[in-house]
Amino acid sequence: MIQVREDKTGILFWITVKPRSKKNGVIIAHDDTIIVQVTAAPVEGKANEACCKVLAQVLGISKSSISIRTGETSTKKLVHCRNIFAEEVRLRLDSKK
Repeated sequence: MIQVREDKTGILFWITVKPRSKKNGVIIAHDDTIIVQVTAAPVEGKANEACCKVLAQVLGISKSSISIRTGETSTKKLVHCRNIFAEEVRLRLDSKK
């Protein structure tokens, strides 16, 4: 099961970002790791911005509802989402398996 937790301000979950991918998208690995593929290079925050945009599309929420809590310069990031419930996140990400 995809690990998603709630806190007072929203939903938190870990992702792995693959910059310079051939296409943008989300895949779920066999160990339930959330992998966000972005075509952007990891330069000047471009990959982070693209990552938030891709997640917003997949989760059906606005890009402004998504932020990166930790891991700005790493491929492993803790993502924070507002305006969505944990179960909705799980369902929408599970559809990417």
